[in-house]
Amino acid sequence: MAKENYGKKGVWKKYFRLFRKCKIPWIFLIVYLLLSLGFINMGISETDCTAELFSGNVKESLLFKLILIMLVNLVGNNITSFIGNVTSARTNRNMRTALHNKILRLPMSYYEGEEPREAVYRIVSNAVVIDSTIMMVLIPFITQAYSVIAILGEVSTYHLKLAGLLLIMFPVYILMTWIFGKLNFIVSMKQSDLGADLTEKLAELITHIPLAKAFAKENIELEKGKKLTRQIYHMNIKSSWLGQLWDFSETFVAMFEGAIITIVGAMFVNNGEISKKEWIAFFMFSSLFMDSISQITSFWTNLKIIQGNAAQLAEIMYSEEEDEKGVKCEITEAEDILFQHVSFKYENASDNIFDDINLRIDKDKVTAIIGKCGSGKTTLMNILIRLYTPTNGKILIGDKENKEFTLDSFRNKFTIISQNPMIFSGNIRENITYGLEEYENMDKEILDTKVQEKIKECNMERFFNEFISEFSNGLDTKIQEYGNNFSGGQRKKIAIIRAILSNTPYIIFDEPLAAMDMETAEEIIEMIKKVGKINSKCVILISHDSRTIHATDDVVVIDKGRIIDSGNKEEIIKRNKFALGCLGGEV
Repeated sequence: MAKENYGKKGVWKKYFRLFRKCKIPWIFLIVYLLLSLGFINMGISETDCTAELFSGNVKESLLFKLILIMLVNLVGNNITSFIGNVTSARTNRNMRTALHNKILRLPMSYYEGEEPREAVYRIVSNAVVIDSTIMMVLIPFITQAYSVIAILGEVSTYHLKLAGLLLIMFPVYILMTWIFGKLNFIVSMKQSDLGADLTEKLAELITHIPLAKAFAKENIELEKGKKLTRQIYHMNIKSSWLGQLWDFSETFVAMFEGAIITIVGAMFVNNGEISKKEWIAFFMFSSLFMDSISQITSFWTNLKIIQGNAAQLAEIMYSEEEDEKGVKCEITEAEDILFQHVSFKYENASDNIFDDINLRIDKDKVTAIIGKCGSGKTTLMNILIRLYTPTNGKILIGDKENKEFTLDSFRNKFTIISQNPMIFSGNIRENITYGLEEYENMDKEILDTKVQEKIKECNMERFFNEFISEFSNGLDTKIQEYGNNFSGGQRKKIAIIRAILSNTPYIIFDEPLAAMDMETAEEIIEMIKKVGKINSKCVILISHDSRTIHATDDVVVIDKGRIIDSGNKEEIIKRNKFALGCLGGEV
């Protein structure tokens, strides 16, 4: 969490290293900076002309010059503002893209200690930190520092003591900035953390709202939400108090400095050390100078606020990614899978999940991996597809180790059908072809024809047509977010059709009959049998449901991280009572 970063060494280093991850639009940025600096000089000229006008010079040439400068400033500042907005938009776009890509590339071990839904908040809200740093701190700091130097240079031409007088309260501003910067860093970090928590809780609640209603837990969920919103409210109040206290302190110091400048400046005029025009210009410049100093000191406070929001973002961006090295996986037909002395434990766990696993999964067969809940069945498959890395041993695909291949090319050889298949909002057509490059950017009619051809080739026409006929709009049937308007069986069928179209050599079913009624389960079993008969396919079933055994050729029995038996299903069922127990006592 972000709050854990406070007080850690290297926070600044990680923060500024974020700039390397974002493709900053340098051309727009440089143009914006040069225009900003140029119009500071125009502003100084405007102030000087105004002071001369107020001192009694009403010549037409001066009035014309002043009006021209004001018009140029007006048009120029609008152009500068537009370029600044384009720079911000491009910077935010690039940072969000980099963050999105990073989140997709993080290993599964990263998410063991993090809430994935918080990533939504980081992408939407915290990704603006680079833009905020550049456009709200660095560029304004440069321009205001330039303004301070230019004003001091102009005022020193009137009298050197006047330039020194402008700097009299600068140390007080520095002290105020340091104190308020520390406080704002802590508060903004906690605000960011609470915002991410609220986003995560709301996303989870909306996904599972039918469950909350079914158990009449609306009031409990409401109280949880109220607790978080109260915390955010109190943190916002603290932030508001800090802002008010800063404004009061800044105004008080500015008034005190203004009084000194006015009194001393008047003394200089009375003593004849400066002219009336110089006195008016000095008074006007002193106001601009104090405003610039105020902005410069506030930049530190703003930077600490931004840094607080960026703390967790920096942790994400510089977390170790999955290893992308290797050769492209060119497997087109399934090869045997061989686990050799494989051991594994989760990153923060003390005990191994597996110890010295040895297992062979034959190609062109349907193999069931059975065992009680928590025995490690799904984890074994996660290691196979390299979501996790074994602590010892190796996994061979044919005669090559799985880690020899690049991750993307290797995982593209597997289709995973989970207990709760991932269904996206859209329509059936988009879901059954999701992630399949050969169907991308294809005309709808051509795509439908290609789908039918592939289904026919796999001898799945009857199943496919019966499923699609359930919907009046066919493949155009709309699917709500998370597939909420589809039953579990319908979502499973969509995932199986996607698997058939994917043409991958390996298909893994994780608890394919979970929460299925008898009729739907029988349909799914028949589908699995047909998938298993497709040439050059290796099908793996993870299950503890006795009904799945009818679709298999071989069975692997796993218990407490150990392979206790494997072989032909009829032989396993006859000789292994534990296997029979895992399958509910009967087959």
